[in-house]
Amino acid sequence: MKVLSKMPGIPLPKRILRPFSYYENVKFDDKQYVLVAGHDKKELLAVLIVIPGVLAFGSIVFLLATDFQESVYFYSLIFSILLAVSLKLLSKRIKPKKFTVFDREKGMVTIPRVFLPGPRLYAPWSEFTGRIILTSSSVGAARHELLLMHIPSSKGWFLDASILDVYGLLGYWSFLVQYMDKSQPLPDVADLSKYGETSAPLGYWKDWETLERSKGFSDPYYEWQAEVKQNPELDEVNHFIEQRVLGKV
Repeated sequence: MKVLSKMPGIPLPKRILRPFSYYENVKFDDKQYVLVAGHDKKELLAVLIVIPGVLAFGSIVFLLATDFQESVYFYSLIFSILLAVSLKLLSKRIKPKKFTVFDREKGMVTIPRVFLPGPRLYAPWSEFTGRIILTSSSVGAARHELLLMHIPSSKGWFLDASILDVYGLLGYWSFLVQYMDKSQPLPDVADLSKYGETSAPLGYWKDWETLERSKGFSDPYYEWQAEVKQNPELDEVNHFIEQRVLGKV
């Protein structure tokens, strides 16, 4: 078992923490929730380094193998254009669109490779957890990112981000938790209403502020944090909350 506190970000429980948020322009039904796959940093780095390196090497070889006449620059330009067009056409043929799939029926998650061939990961939903990371945008604004972490491998994939607050990310995580639990009704969102029984345990966003102000309301996210602090079996998660959330570093 991996040490959870060594993973990046604030851990999230597999519970409903906010009204549901989700991407409406993706392909999904009562069996699968399908997202266009995000970039894998290592694969992206390989593409950014290897392809330009090959192009640079080819250009140098071409120039060294050609007599330096006035036409050499013209031929170099033609060569570069033809090579770029060829790579573009080749990429369309060998790199189909890749998708991250949350399979409710089978309880499995598929993480594909984006640039390289072959699968990245195919694992049970039970092996994943959510993490919230606090970063900053290009202009320095606070930015929260939602990561999907695979516990056995300690690998993570970006799911969503918010500059304003963390509420929407908690809502998105809540949607995935409800959707992937086949023993529970589908999340009560517009695109799933036609498939039968749905559930919205915390209501809807339009009613959320009223719910928060209602007498006796207890925020489920902070309820979970309180449980963690009282449960010695979750010391690793508790450590993360103490160090990162409460600022004891």
